[in-house]
Amino acid sequence: MLFDQIHGMDLLTDALEGARFVLAVLGETIPSRASLVHLYDASRRAFVVVAARGEQKDSMILSRQDGRDPLLRALMPGGRPFAWRNLREVSIRGIPRFAELSHIDSVVAAPVSIGSRWMGVIELVDPLSRGGNGLGTAEENGLAYVADRYAAYLSTRGVIVDVAEIARFALTS
Repeated sequence: MLFDQIHGMDLLTDALEGARFVLAVLGETIPSRASLVHLYDASRRAFVVVAARGEQKDSMILSRQDGRDPLLRALMPGGRPFAWRNLREVSIRGIPRFAELSHIDSVVAAPVSIGSRWMGVIELVDPLSRGGNGLGTAEENGLAYVADRYAAYLSTRGVIVDVAEIARFALTS
């Protein structure tokens, strides 16, 4: 289902529509408490959340993360989805985009990149498989596929990191 649905992204016009579409597809296939798409602002060397779904989504949009963000810093070198589990014991509330969430058990993130060119990140907070057994290899592979398809989409349409444009787009949801 995920592999068939994601091809609908090709009919969209820009990075923000693509981000919202990616989160909708992932929401149907990998339910999560919250999900986010960050795009990379090369001029500021930071990631900005351009779309979010789930709990506290409005407080996450437009948050910026730089290279010191502990979750993104761990993700960047590998180039593959990375899962942080058992986060209840970790002080993750100091990460601004998660400040409004009461607790977080796990975060799974996938880079949106082509080779060494970073375009963004997709992040799932407390994801579950449809069976409720947590995230397995199939879901991580699906997330990687979606991230790769979104990277290909962005390579032809470009990223959007203008705060006013993101804010206007967020108000249309």
